[in-house]
Amino acid sequence: MIKRTLENYLLEAMEDTPVVAILGARQVGKSTLAQNLIPSGANQRITLDDNTTLQLANDDPVGLIRSLKTPALIDEIQKAPHLTSTIKMVVDENRGEGCLYVITGSADLRAVSSSKSHKHGKGDSMAGRVEWVTLHPLTQAEIAGKESTFIDELVSGEFTEPSTNLDLEDVVNKIVAGGYPELQNRTPRRQRAWLKGYLNSTIRSDLESVYNIRNSDEALLLLKSLAVNISGTLVKSNVQKNLSIDRRTTDTYLSSLTSCHIIDFLPAWHKNEGKALITSPKINFVDTALVCSLRGINETDLLNDRTLLGDIFEAFVVTEFRRLANLHELDIDTYHYRDAKGRVEVDLMVTVKNLSIGIEIKAGSTYQSDWLKHLRKLIDNKVIDRGVVIYTGDHQVHIDEKIWLIPISKMLTF
Repeated sequence: MIKRTLENYLLEAMEDTPVVAILGARQVGKSTLAQNLIPSGANQRITLDDNTTLQLANDDPVGLIRSLKTPALIDEIQKAPHLTSTIKMVVDENRGEGCLYVITGSADLRAVSSSKSHKHGKGDSMAGRVEWVTLHPLTQAEIAGKESTFIDELVSGEFTEPSTNLDLEDVVNKIVAGGYPELQNRTPRRQRAWLKGYLNSTIRSDLESVYNIRNSDEALLLLKSLAVNISGTLVKSNVQKNLSIDRRTTDTYLSSLTSCHIIDFLPAWHKNEGKALITSPKINFVDTALVCSLRGINETDLLNDRTLLGDIFEAFVVTEFRRLANLHELDIDTYHYRDAKGRVEVDLMVTVKNLSIGIEIKAGSTYQSDWLKHLRKLIDNKVIDRGVVIYTGDHQVHIDEKIWLIPISKMLTF
């Protein structure tokens, strides 16, 4: 069993919080992690994937919740978001008893609970009673059973040498395999089969049953369109035109796919610099394995097409960094930067403590001086304090006082 970095934080949260909610995509290990949080012998679990339990939740939510011995685990609560109102009521009757419920959901329960269309009514935000935590697919450190120091070194401005140098084939294998636990011990062929079934079942299950989306095939076409434009800025008008759907439908699909933890967007840098900046987010997915599956891409395709590799490599680095940031004790925000004329663009902007750091992501293995020009411009204009270039080569170089050249091996080996 793979140890999840988030486990210790959740155990701490359970000491002073009545409800701990673990949200995340299907098959990232939410249920397994949640079961580890509840003491042996005290574990009472119900899952709303079970039709009988779901019927009880709909017919008699108060009776169902009161019947549970606490601490209890409630799985897939997005199937019955109205249960949160009952959970809130029971929690308020039993304050001071530690964590009463650990709940999991493969859709953003906060979005589902506020939906006016759910036939059993709205849920409750449970404000002041719940700790909301997102569980992402595995980081490369978790897969290796190690701890990552990458963000600590990024903040300090000093990097130790990578423990191992990965060749490009190793990196590409990690991109295609992604971070879903179920994929880690499968052959490439079996990975592809699992991902195909995963996408179809997730879209059918959550989009149709949770968000009442009737045309899930159309939503899947939109998803494939986003995968083709991975690491590009989102232009909704192009999506609408390509798929012949209206703006309202586009917004519904996008919000639902985001809430289901399938797609993810990197927001645009919005600091006030007195300059016109692009405000559209960049397209990303919660895992690059999904992108490769949607596009029918394998390791050979990436190795033979450097343009294709560039876009997906950027998405992979951004996704891995944001997973690490989610697990870190520091508050870390991430963005992309592009001015309105497209003259200055930085792939990843990081704000942490009092620092702003720009990160350029390059699939090339040979250093080129023009990789630094946008970082230097933002440093000179005092938009960022430091810069880093992450690339697929082997050499780690402190280029000058404020810029490092870092091999991707530094982020992926321990």
